[in-house]
Amino acid sequence: MNVPINRTRIALTFMTAAATVVSAASLARASPLAPTAIAAAAETICIGSPIPVGFVIIAQATNFSCSSSLNNALVIKQPGPTETVCIGSPIPAGYVITGQTTNVSCSGGLNNAQVIKKL
Repeated sequence: MNVPINRTRIALTFMTAAATVVSAASLARASPLAPTAIAAAAETICIGSPIPVGFVIIAQATNFSCSSSLNNALVIKQPGPTETVCIGSPIPAGYVITGQTTNVSCSGGLNNAQVIKKL
């Protein structure tokens, strides 16, 4: 049994979906609540590798390119104006620690992270 395909309806559905995606992106750009700066991209490095000056540790991870063990890598990035960093992270010049917290992405259990703020 052949079922007729309504090609017009299918085309309109795809066009509507595409317009919705474009509209959402346009609204995000136009919104006064949209971020004005692009967040720094995070990088993953193996534990034991040097952390570049100006970067902070935001998480511990597993990367089998480093070794076959778990939790063998660090996720690092350049901090924004306020950032939550793992305990033991270097604190870049111009930043101060404003609090302590728990971050499930960092190792060590409770109170394993600090909040830093740019002066």
